Amino acid sequence: MIAGIFLVTAVLVMAAQVMDASASGSRTSITIASQFNIPADRAFTDWPVIGPLLHFLANDIQVWVLLALAAAVLYWAADWTNEKLSVLCRRAPPAAEPKPEHP
Repeated sequence: MIAGIFLVTAVLVMAAQVMDASASGSRTSITIASQFNIPADRAFTDWPVIGPLLHFLANDIQVWVLLALAAAVLYWAADWTNEKLSVLCRRAPPAAEPKPEHP
């Protein structure tokens, strides 16, 4: 259910972005940095591996793409959890007992 909410939100954000582009004639990009007014030269961390990744996620990827990916991950996690919990909670079938015959 939550994955569906994320997916619908992603589609609505994408539709808003397309409508803004068609109304203004210029292509706008809705990113996390544009929504929270994060400057482009902000350093999130000093680690050389994680810093560019965080910069890419905040400044370059559009929000609707992140929401669609989050929906896919949530759907997979819910399906995997349901599968594992159904295996763990399943009881062994009771042994078949012979039924007494009544004349």
